[in-house]
Amino acid sequence: MPAFEIAVMLLVSSLPFLFAYIAFHLWNRYTALGIFFLLLALGFIMVSFGIAMQFADSNQYPALTSLFASLIYVMVTVIIFTIGAFMFDVLPLMLKRFFGGKA
Repeated sequence: MPAFEIAVMLLVSSLPFLFAYIAFHLWNRYTALGIFFLLLALGFIMVSFGIAMQFADSNQYPALTSLFASLIYVMVTVIIFTIGAFMFDVLPLMLKRFFGGKA
């Protein structure tokens, strides 16, 4: 597989992280923009499904294996996003309240 195709696959599969992060931060003030970026993230996850299925067909792997790989990718995306949201947004507020500051 050429380096350009690998770069495009990595870019497309990293975009849901970016859009989900933007959606998380826009959700409280601008709900419509938050929903838009969340849908954009879900759309790029579907694009990643398509890329994985095409890769499976071109290399003559069973499509079911690729589907399971895509599902694992989606689960890992959700887990990493949840951990990141907790670490960078929820955890500092909890620590502030625990140590007596106002959040």
